Amino acid sequence: MLLFTKMILTFSFMKVSTNAMLILNTAILFLKEEYKTFINKENHFFVMMILSLFISIMLLNILGIFPYMFSYTSFISMSWMMSLVFWLTLIVMAFANLFDSFSSHLTPLGSPLMLANLLVLLEIVSSILRPNTLAIRLAANISSGHIMLALLGDLITSLTISSSLILSIAAEITILLLEIGISLIQAYVFSTLLIMYMSE
Repeated sequence: MLLFTKMILTFSFMKVSTNAMLILNTAILFLKEEYKTFINKENHFFVMMILSLFISIMLLNILGIFPYMFSYTSFISMSWMMSLVFWLTLIVMAFANLFDSFSSHLTPLGSPLMLANLLVLLEIVSSILRPNTLAIRLAANISSGHIMLALLGDLITSLTISSSLILSIAAEITILLLEIGISLIQAYVFSTLLIMYMSE
């Protein structure tokens, strides 16, 4: 999956010839510029990592829409592992390269000395909980989207008997487009929150 993502990122910046590649290139350039606003110039190499994460999550989410396929991101263990690996990578990189700003982030400027130990403890607990909240948010939203798609699909199937077939197909396509939109939004939210956490 990551190799396929790398191929998409590499080929999308080459000469585009089809409409699909033009749309993909525009979307990737938009995300790249948006992610650059969150981080410093010396850390811009993180942008490609976050872009590849976005495309991987998007493809894994959309994969679950097809019949007889299951979205891997709706497994809490898969979502948790992805968020933990990327979060630990960011923490280790920040600790190794930006130790002064990383350690100063644990105690805000101007905080009283009496509260310094408590603030450090709260900040460490907050940092530990962040990958968990990312994973739970992604898994819960994707699972609820698939459950909604299944329930509405069953409702439309039962209504097909009493109503027209064209209306049922139009409703099913609308639900499918809604599910694709949810998949894109959840990939965007996951990667944006990760890069916002990194910018702190």
